[in-house]
Amino acid sequence: MPISPSSNSNNSGGSAPKHPPKRNHNNNIIIVLFLIAYCAAALLALLAIPIIIPLAILYPYKFCPFIWYPEKGIIYTTGPWGRSTWGVTDREMTYAQIRPGTTFVKQGTFALCKNLETVVLPEDMATINSYAFSECWKLHTIMMPKSVTAIERRAFYHCESIEKLDLPPGLTDIGEGAFAHCKNLTTVKLPDSITHIGAGAFEDCNRLGSINIPPKVKAIPKSMFWCCNSLRSFVIPEHVTVVGPLAFANCANLESLTLHGKITVLPSSLVAGCPRLKSFTIPETATEIQNCVFQDCRGIQSISIPPRVRKIGKYAFSRSGLISADIPDSVTELGPAVFYYCPNLKRVRLPKDIRAIEEHLFSGCTNLRSIEIPNKVERIGWKAFADCKNLTAVIIPDSVTYIERQAFMDCDKLKTVSVPQHTQLVDEVFPKHTKIIKR
Repeated sequence: MPISPSSNSNNSGGSAPKHPPKRNHNNNIIIVLFLIAYCAAALLALLAIPIIIPLAILYPYKFCPFIWYPEKGIIYTTGPWGRSTWGVTDREMTYAQIRPGTTFVKQGTFALCKNLETVVLPEDMATINSYAFSECWKLHTIMMPKSVTAIERRAFYHCESIEKLDLPPGLTDIGEGAFAHCKNLTTVKLPDSITHIGAGAFEDCNRLGSINIPPKVKAIPKSMFWCCNSLRSFVIPEHVTVVGPLAFANCANLESLTLHGKITVLPSSLVAGCPRLKSFTIPETATEIQNCVFQDCRGIQSISIPPRVRKIGKYAFSRSGLISADIPDSVTELGPAVFYYCPNLKRVRLPKDIRAIEEHLFSGCTNLRSIEIPNKVERIGWKAFADCKNLTAVIIPDSVTYIERQAFMDCDKLKTVSVPQHTQLVDEVFPKHTKIIKR
């Protein structure tokens, strides 16, 4: 009887013989090639070491992309951006010459080097970064190459010994506060290449008496000349279309400011705190006078407001020297406290279309004797005429429906006032001695 394969499956003696595995010759080839390459690289390294080591010592920045190394008190670093300064090893240095090939001065590199007097920048430098030389109080000489195109934020902030700036002809950008608080800076000639000047670029430069605005600059930024007490007159050129807030604020000796061109907005506190300002020309293109523009301008006695102005902001002429004011009928919005404590103000003509006499509008106008309130006014605000001690006559038109409390407080000479029957009066609107006649 024949034996089936299944019946013999557990019988090892009947199993078929196994073939030995085939050897992979490709693995051997790869190993050989790797060993050859390794040996070749090792041989090349051995041959190159005598050359590389001396070069790496002489020119370390060529062989390590992020290496730091000192030279003459200045620490340099290199990377994909090129070579730049990184810091200093001696903050008592008086002279700094930055080596050729350095493309920019890193942020804060020389900050607080209080004895540094002279800086020489290399020919191929393009950028002086933020705070690079800030608070170097004795720095008076800066040799900039023609290649510099940008001086960034507060780069020379509080460098109080700089008297004159020789800026390169290719400079395009002056950053925010770049030369702020350079108190001995007297003269600046800005090159025609400049297209942008940052906020407060020359703020608190007390001795700055002369500066130009390049033709490509379209905006005078916020606080650009704040506290520049040696500026006496300034003409904003026609190519300037925007002026920022506080641009000439607190210029103690500014006497004249002329605005030309297409300026439409007089920004907040433009000349606030300029007590000697006497002459100010508002351009015919102006449509808005913002808050506090002429605050504390005690030298201004009169001003011409163009017929396109629609809005006058709060405190616009507060504590100024205005004697009279003729507000054109184009004005439809007159903010609170516009004439707050103008002690010399005697006469005001209000625009016919305003709807309210806002709070504190004429508070403290001690020489104001009479006022004609336009026929469209519906409300007289809180303390609108408070402390107008010489006010003797006021006519409340029929349009007024509500007068807020203390509107005429301390109007000592206001004896009689006629008020429409329908007008609602809050307590203490008029002084106790004033006789109110309802009509």
